[in-house]
Amino acid sequence: MDPQVHEALGGSPTILHEIRYRGQHNFVGRKIDGYIAEKSGHSRGSTVDLTIVKLPPLPQRSFRPGEALKPCFAPDRFPDNMVDMGTGYDCFDTLSHTDDPRVTGEARTNRQLLKGTLAAAGFRNLAEEWWHYTFNREPFPDTYFDFPVSRHSLTCASPAPDRV
Repeated sequence: MDPQVHEALGGSPTILHEIRYRGQHNFVGRKIDGYIAEKSGHSRGSTVDLTIVKLPPLPQRSFRPGEALKPCFAPDRFPDNMVDMGTGYDCFDTLSHTDDPRVTGEARTNRQLLKGTLAAAGFRNLAEEWWHYTFNREPFPDTYFDFPVSRHSLTCASPAPDRV
């Protein structure tokens, strides 16, 4: 599976991926304080995590089990197809703060391009995560949905009514 694509199939119908960060038994091996909320804004359908990738994307090799990984902020971290953003996607380090002054040059320009483009489209950025954006006019800002996630629900869902 592409390391930038995460599936939450099976188990609890809530967003399993985000729950993994809450305790020490997550893929980074320690509890991540200050990054994960009690309830996920992603379940409201108005929050997205995204980055910029040049098209057409270059081939990307798969992770090899047992392969040593470098820190997500290292210049020679695991390769991905995104433009330089200063850190990897989902990197829980203060360098991931969108406007961290230590991030300069092309990475800063790319972060500002993403932020400005999404702001113009009506999204606000979470300052601690350059990749995290929420629609300003959320149709359900106080509702946390708990839908079962399955391949069937993704292929048979009817279009949502226009609420914006």
